[in-house]
Amino acid sequence: MKGISVLVVEDCIDLRDEIIFHLSLKGVLAVGVGSIELANKWLLCNTPDVIVLERNLNDGDGLEWLKTINLPDDVAIIIATEIGEVIERVRGFKLGVDSYLVKPVALE
Repeated sequence: MKGISVLVVEDCIDLRDEIIFHLSLKGVLAVGVGSIELANKWLLCNTPDVIVLERNLNDGDGLEWLKTINLPDDVAIIIATEIGEVIERVRGFKLGVDSYLVKPVALE
């Protein structure tokens, strides 16, 4: 049986590493990238079970990026961002986001 794989798209290196560390403690295979460009390159050869996605990346808006990529329906999307307004959460859910976490997030 294959384990769960997670792509963490977060431009803050420390936070990205912390998320990957906590996921690995649970036996999850997590890979981190710091930009939309690198996420696109990784997705050319890989399909994760889950994407943890920062909303405001240095090279673009995570929600806008979701509109441009073609993922299987069973890939879960978790937004982790400082933007917590209800209208933004609704916008994310309309794009197929499964969960919307407002930072700071307690990873434990």
